[in-house]
Amino acid sequence: MAYGTVAAGGRILASTMNDVIKYGLNRALVRLVQASAQSIPDNTQTALTFTGTEDIDPYGFHDPVTNTSRLTPTIPGTYLFFGSYYTDSATTGVSIDCSVRKNAGTTTASGNRAALASSFTMSQDAQAIFDMNGSTDYVELMALQDSSGAVNSRISARFTSHFSAILLGYNL
Repeated sequence: MAYGTVAAGGRILASTMNDVIKYGLNRALVRLVQASAQSIPDNTQTALTFTGTEDIDPYGFHDPVTNTSRLTPTIPGTYLFFGSYYTDSATTGVSIDCSVRKNAGTTTASGNRAALASSFTMSQDAQAIFDMNGSTDYVELMALQDSSGAVNSRISARFTSHFSAILLGYNL
């Protein structure tokens, strides 16, 4: 339903006020953390997967069984997406990058790239702001490494790949 300015003396529906409270005061957000290591192939941009239980997902933006790499906001609006890709140490020197992409399209210029010698654990962050339609639009956190072989994402108590979103402004 589209909302507009209410004229002086006009009626405001309870459903409108409930939406304002639900989506304005209770900010929609989601936070995913990788539960198991994922093999990231050499020099291939790969969507990170998030299986298992979400840290935070009150509005059902993520399905931990189907399309586990996707955040699909169920509320139309403008969102800030952000995440980090942690990699296990590689056997050779490596560059890694992390970025965000929408609807399997071209990856947004939102990420970072770093180079490091072998035997180090590394991480990179990415963020992007997208308008989402609340039904079919989805976003993925992308990882890339170029170590001349596959390298696993890192799973540990402190250093684990994660992906989050928060609603900045809604479109009802």
